[in-house]
Amino acid sequence: MILGASGWIGREVLRAGGADVVGAARRPHGVPGTVVMANTDELDRVIADHQIEAVINCAGAVVGARAALANANSGVARAAGEACLRLGIRLVHLGSAAEYGPVGDQLVTETTAPRPVTDYGEAKLRATEEVLRLADRGLDVLVARAFNVVGPGQPLSTPVGEFAAAVNALTRAGEVRTRDSSLVRDFMSRRLLAVTLLRLSRIERRPPVVNVCSGRGVSFAELIQAMAAVRGLTVRVVDTHRGGLPRVVGDPTLLHSLVGRLEPETPRQLAQEALRAEN
Repeated sequence: MILGASGWIGREVLRAGGADVVGAARRPHGVPGTVVMANTDELDRVIADHQIEAVINCAGAVVGARAALANANSGVARAAGEACLRLGIRLVHLGSAAEYGPVGDQLVTETTAPRPVTDYGEAKLRATEEVLRLADRGLDVLVARAFNVVGPGQPLSTPVGEFAAAVNALTRAGEVRTRDSSLVRDFMSRRLLAVTLLRLSRIERRPPVVNVCSGRGVSFAELIQAMAAVRGLTVRVVDTHRGGLPRVVGDPTLLHSLVGRLEPETPRQLAQEALRAEN
């Protein structure tokens, strides 16, 4: 079962899973194959009714007030973990690289101490802590910490969503404004993330946390220029002001040991995914 199946990532996992998965969400927004739940109190019933063997929790919020973020992320994670523990089934919880915070130039490993610097990162870390506490009571759980995800229809609240909207709005050479184009992140397409989450839900050996990342750093400037190249445009990238975490790139060693080697997607491939029309 994909919890949060109407969300931007959840619906991609639901599509990738095909007939083997069932979606669950409070507001399905027309996503086929999705069970509507009024609240998380219905989780036990929905899981039992559909004979679910594993839950992938993609539910959560990226923006909002601090209390709302905490409830949407850690509150739902706790409820999902408790339901899976009661019913004796597996949970894969979607975490975030935002849980790590400042990491310097080194690759981020699963043992890197989390030091989130945003309300979102703090909320995601609290959610991770909630499900790992349940692991001490016997919950079969894996936290999949996704790094920066790229895909069609990306929310404008994300840098990549802003870049894609700006490039798509151009009809000829122009400029794209961003806070700091020198920032380097570890990008993965939404399609590859979805397939990887499904594979992680089926493996036998499950560490508590795994980074879902490429191990390759791409700057915002590189990604913007790749988007422009895909559209056959020439753009000038204009920084509005400097600031932010200079570099956050994950170490995929553990991930590759679990699901096999994943080749990093090129900036052009990532740009094509970002600019592709949402289905």
